Amino acid sequence: HHTDHTLGAAHFGARGARVVATAACAARMAAEHPGLIEARREASDPRVAALFHAAEPVGPIETFAGELALRAGGLDVVVRHAGHAHTPGDATVQVPSLGLVVCGDLASCGYHVNFEDADAGGFETALRRLALEPGSLFVPGHGPAGGREVLAYGIGYLEAARAAASARPPAEVGPALLARFPGHRLVAAVE
Repeated sequence: HHTDHTLGAAHFGARGARVVATAACAARMAAEHPGLIEARREASDPRVAALFHAAEPVGPIETFAGELALRAGGLDVVVRHAGHAHTPGDATVQVPSLGLVVCGDLASCGYHVNFEDADAGGFETALRRLALEPGSLFVPGHGPAGGREVLAYGIGYLEAARAAASARPPAEVGPALLARFPGHRLVAAVE
């Protein structure tokens, strides 16, 4: 439901795309998007305000629970709800014939992870479960696509975050992650 992954629904839906999401994702989109879009239009940073100038809060036309099989462009596609991981409505998109897995924000490479809506245990469980699935090209929600190293990297980040959180006072967790992953983008997510 995070706007960096869902605001395209209005654009693609208007062009005939079948917009689908998990029921949990759709519920959060309906509850949060109108207010978020309005707040970002009024942001003090004009670059942020400009990004949301024409944004429309549009939800999916169809929701699903568990798994949804589709046929798109002559290809069989499987969309799976990952459970409550990065967000309550996370889903992956798999195209078995191509070995392609679009991970969404279950995986990020070179970016700090936003834990604001996450279930840390569910996040790691979902990523480890995804690592058991077939596939050869994994597309993370943020960062470059690659092989299984994309998933291993995500698991490593979650393990490091858990270790930092369990071994330090809360005020020291952010600095520990910044030191462990220098040069990562989305530093604002660490706090």
